[in-house]
Amino acid sequence: HGGRIPTAVYIGNVNYSSYEVQEEIDRLLDEILALPSIDEDLGADDWLTDLRTFANSSGNPAYVFSNDGKYLIGGFSAALQAYLQQPDGVRYEDDIIFDPNDNTTIIYSRIGAQHNLLVTAAEQVDALIETQDVVEESSLNPKPFVASFTYQFYDLNRIIVPETVQGLLFALVAVLIICSVMLVHPLSVFICAILLGMIIVNLLGSLFWWTIDLNSVSAINLTMAIGLVIDYSAHVLHFFGTQPSSKSKKERVILTMQEMGPPVLLGACTTFLGVIPLGFASNTIFRTFFRQFVTIVFVGCSHGLVLLPVMLARFGPTIERSSDEKSKAAAVV
Repeated sequence: HGGRIPTAVYIGNVNYSSYEVQEEIDRLLDEILALPSIDEDLGADDWLTDLRTFANSSGNPAYVFSNDGKYLIGGFSAALQAYLQQPDGVRYEDDIIFDPNDNTTIIYSRIGAQHNLLVTAAEQVDALIETQDVVEESSLNPKPFVASFTYQFYDLNRIIVPETVQGLLFALVAVLIICSVMLVHPLSVFICAILLGMIIVNLLGSLFWWTIDLNSVSAINLTMAIGLVIDYSAHVLHFFGTQPSSKSKKERVILTMQEMGPPVLLGACTTFLGVIPLGFASNTIFRTFFRQFVTIVFVGCSHGLVLLPVMLARFGPTIERSSDEKSKAAAVV
């Protein structure tokens, strides 16, 4: 249907021959078709309405309609079986599931509709929410539900932002707890937190620069990035804290960069070399990994080896240690 997206309302084991049930199903479909995301011109693949039309035109006295002539309340099962044998009714065979024991009781049925072309994530989320809200208000028991193959992706768009934020916060808290033990000084932990916050902002901004959508792949990479980029800063901070307090901050930064700069830079380079093959992949997921990991390496390394030394030279912490503690701390690094 020209880019339209199929959806369907699934109705459970209800008394389909009941006036009230048929009236509620019609009301439900009217509300679905009235939604802005639904193509009303294409209408619904409604087996129930077509069944009533067939029964009414057949002239069979066994098919009894309500006093207002709207709903088929007598001979419903017989009319349905006869209709499904007709050329027009055969197309509904997959839309109705009968109880295998009697082949007349309907266990489940579905009535299809078509969404308009939904381009943006906001349109897709709105379409999902409004269709779910309509069926949620139905008085049928059991409660009907609406489903489409694309709804799993729409639901992902609905939860991806809060889930990503939650994942980033949990990762950030976990990293800072470990850093508070390893770095000891509160100012070192604070500087680490500031750097991580700046790195996260840069990584989020890089999604726009790389034209990467926020999806399950990019969200996982963002969360993993917290554990990756901390390496570029934590080693520098830790080694800085082990230097003699008698030296000036500038001297301690120089010693730190002489000792920790080369291995940190080497680690960044090897990580970059490891992801280079992904840049030549044709798969979108692999290319997303490449772009995000290149950004992680560049942003993490530049903050850890360029910005962090400047911050430490200006207001780095001074940790008083005994001679034994200094030698032990240096040995750990």
